[in-house]
Amino acid sequence: THLAYDPEWFEGGGSITPEAEYKDYVNSVITASHYAHDNGFDFVLTPLYKDIQAYDKQFAPYVDIVVLQIPHFVPYYDIAVETAVQNIKSVNPNALVFVQLIPRDRTAEANVDPSTIISSFKSIQDHVDGVLLFYYDTPDPVPIIGQFYDGIGIPQN
Repeated sequence: THLAYDPEWFEGGGSITPEAEYKDYVNSVITASHYAHDNGFDFVLTPLYKDIQAYDKQFAPYVDIVVLQIPHFVPYYDIAVETAVQNIKSVNPNALVFVQLIPRDRTAEANVDPSTIISSFKSIQDHVDGVLLFYYDTPDPVPIIGQFYDGIGIPQN
């Protein structure tokens, strides 16, 4: 069983993580990891891109799984993912590293286009252990999921 921690804090609001907890990022991750492991769980961390860039080698020893929240539309997405994976695995070679892909209606059209998501995944699939497709503002994600599966060669029933 896994216990996930998703520390997020945004200037100007919209954050669920308390500011003080977020501002002490590494110690908060360590505390959450100890809590998970002490209670028999594997520890999953879902860091934002800015936190991956700032803390990846510091949080790596404490995670079992990392789900990288690196937006698939950032410039040089493949390099950003590969660098994060290398940094994490250089400290914790046993960590599983997943990437999160999010088709989002409230952003640019290319971010919802399955072909963009598929090409992003194909650019990093040899560097990660898995993918998390995450939907929260897409009215009907099923067709997009189907197109993603078709695009990466997963047979559907």
